Amino acid sequence: MILTCSACTTRFLVDPAAVGRKGRHVRCAKCLHVWFQEPPLDLPKSLALDEAKGEAAPRRPQPLRAGANLPAIPKKRGRLRTALPWFGLIGFVAAIIIGGYLFRAAIVASWPPAAKLYDTLGIAPDETMLQLVGVSFAQKN
Repeated sequence: MILTCSACTTRFLVDPAAVGRKGRHVRCAKCLHVWFQEPPLDLPKSLALDEAKGEAAPRRPQPLRAGANLPAIPKKRGRLRTALPWFGLIGFVAAIIIGGYLFRAAIVASWPPAAKLYDTLGIAPDETMLQLVGVSFAQKN
């Protein structure tokens, strides 16, 4: 038999014997709402009244083992495991900056507009890339 909480619509699978012939009050395990559950209309014959003994005693549900119906608790991540992606990002950015500084001559040689960026930052490429423009030579006697 499937019971549905009228407050939160959570569904529970229950043995019809637990509800009995007269019905019973039940409480939702999720929202703690209490309602009266009528017995099912198609109650199995095994639960029919035995005239000699009276009403069949409802079976008590078996208790769940400790923690069986609890959601899994997520494991806490260690501080190092949380910080590791940040260290990776910082290392990657540092490698790009250091590589851009150490290989600035090769970068400017392959892409000349990068020279403006290095001049703006105040770290002009090596002297080998220096161009002399408008130089005149004079001879002394």
